Amino acid sequence: MKQKDLDFFKIPEGMRIPYLGGKIYDYISNIKRKQIQELEFTNFKLNTESRKEKIIVSLTTFPARIDAASYAIKSLFNQTLKPDKIILWLAKEQFCDFQFPDILQALCDRGMEIRFCEDLKAHKKYYYALKNQKRNELVITYDDDIIYPEDSIEQLYQKHLFFPDCIICNRAQLSSEENGRLTPYSTWKVNSSVGVDNPSMKLFPSTGGGTLYPYGSVNEEAFNIKIMKEIAFSADDLWMRFMSALNGTPIIKTKKNHRTFTTIEKLQTESLQTLNCLGGENDRTIERLSKRYPKALKTILGEK
Repeated sequence: MKQKDLDFFKIPEGMRIPYLGGKIYDYISNIKRKQIQELEFTNFKLNTESRKEKIIVSLTTFPARIDAASYAIKSLFNQTLKPDKIILWLAKEQFCDFQFPDILQALCDRGMEIRFCEDLKAHKKYYYALKNQKRNELVITYDDDIIYPEDSIEQLYQKHLFFPDCIICNRAQLSSEENGRLTPYSTWKVNSSVGVDNPSMKLFPSTGGGTLYPYGSVNEEAFNIKIMKEIAFSADDLWMRFMSALNGTPIIKTKKNHRTFTTIEKLQTESLQTLNCLGGENDRTIERLSKRYPKALKTILGEK
């Protein structure tokens, strides 16, 4: 059975079916992990045909997750619509004298590029690719700990053809507001029809779920490392939404109900999720971003 067929049986993210839902997820995820491990490298290739717009896949990782990242990359090679480039950004200081696993070399032999850069945490996955983006390039960002559906890139690209000036995403949070302020992050919705058929300013894309950025979709302020480190260093998704709102760029989702992703490891360690969501850092980041960029906040809230 193909991976995208297996995803059909998954429960949409945001729905909670105690016990049974978790058992189904574990069963399907175990199958998908085994499938990705058994993929033959000889079948991996990048696009070589001429395109009006090149598709650049960009992601990052760190030493503790380098082995897991190789399987995420394998799933990005295994797409129905092949990217023109897959770039893995690594912090120079983290990988000094690092012994790379053989699987990374094998992926490079198939066309993946490893580029070293400053350590900007999760921001590395978009920063350099977008900073140097050309007019004929589409940049798609992904995380390093997920096995992506085979049609992830194709869904993004097909939606882009209808909404060429929008940021396209597979997964997003629908923000809400009260009295001219964004409500706490925990109140935002994952599953919503908003932003599926018509662009929306209220959506916050998950940059790691597969997010397509057309040329010029984010403001130049996105590359202000000093400010980024001061107010949103641990929340690249929030930073990027404010940066795109500064340019008035709306968001479109590929579908209403996003199926829960298959993670490469059952337990994700060294994650920012606990800090940002449970620890309230997202709310503090939103407050800092709102004060620093009131124009972007007004755009997100739909104010003139």
